[in-house]
Amino acid sequence: MLNLRPCGEPPLDYFLAIAQAKESPRRERLHTLQGSVAGAYGSYAATQPALETLPPLALSAQSVNDLLHCYDFDTGPLLRLKAQIKARQADLLRAECQYCGVGPPKTFDHYLPKSDYPEFSVYSHNLILCCGDCNQKRGKSWRNKLGQRVHVHLYFDLVDQTEQVLFAELDMAKLPSAKFRLELGKVRSQHFYQLLERHFAQLDLLARYADAAPARLSELHRSIQVHYKGQSLSEIVQLLDIQFTQEVHDRGPHDWRVALLRAVRDTPEFIQFALHTSPSVWSQ
Repeated sequence: MLNLRPCGEPPLDYFLAIAQAKESPRRERLHTLQGSVAGAYGSYAATQPALETLPPLALSAQSVNDLLHCYDFDTGPLLRLKAQIKARQADLLRAECQYCGVGPPKTFDHYLPKSDYPEFSVYSHNLILCCGDCNQKRGKSWRNKLGQRVHVHLYFDLVDQTEQVLFAELDMAKLPSAKFRLELGKVRSQHFYQLLERHFAQLDLLARYADAAPARLSELHRSIQVHYKGQSLSEIVQLLDIQFTQEVHDRGPHDWRVALLRAVRDTPEFIQFALHTSPSVWSQ
C-alpha cells in the first residue's frame, strides 16, 4: 500500500468543464450550483483526512440528480479527468490497486459515496483509482457504527511505512499455501494503524491474500529453481533477502507480496521444495 498522487489541476475547473458539456437545461442548473460546489470542495480540502466530520450539502432532488449525472454519464471532460488521475500515478501504482495490492485498478471509487455526497461525484480528490473487487466491497461503507472511517484515504492519509505489521505463514503439509495475519501489538494505539486494521477487515484482505498466494508462490518456486539451483541454502536466503529489501522499497511494508516473500525467505522447507520439485506441480 502506497499513497496516490492527487490530481494537480484545480478541481473546480473539471466540474465546470463537465457541467458545460451537458445539455440544456441541466447545463444551466449545474452552473447555478457552482458556488455551493466550490464551497463543498473547500470544506473537503480543509477537513481531510477527518472526513467523518464533514456533513453533506442540503440539496434538492433535482440538484442531486444533476450532480450524479456529471459522473454517471461520460463526457469528454469526465474522461479527461479520469485519464489525468491515472497519469498522475507512477507506473506501479497504475498497475496495482493500492487499496488491496491484488487487482488491476480499472475503476474509480468515490471515497465519500456519491449517493450520499453528490457534490463530490466529480471531485478529483474524492476519486480513488482502485480495482473492481475493492470498489464493490466498499459500496457505500466508509464509516463504522462508531462513526470512524474504515478505509485509508490514499491521497490524504499518510501511509506509515515505519512498521511491518502484515505477516504470512507457509503451510507445507501438501502443496504450499499461506495464511496472513496483522500484528499490531506495539502500534495499535496509533491512529493510522487503527485505520489500517479497519481497512483490512472491511475489504476482507487477509482472505483475499490467501487466495492470491498460490499464484505468487508458484512464481517464486520457478524463480528459485531457475536462478538459484546449485547454490547453498544460506546463499539462497541471502539472495531472497536482497529481493525482499527491494520489494519493501518498491511496494511498502503493508503489501501482501512483501509478507509472502519474507515467509519464503524464512522457510527452508519451501526453498528445498522449490529446488527439488517441478514447478509444473502447481498446474496439476
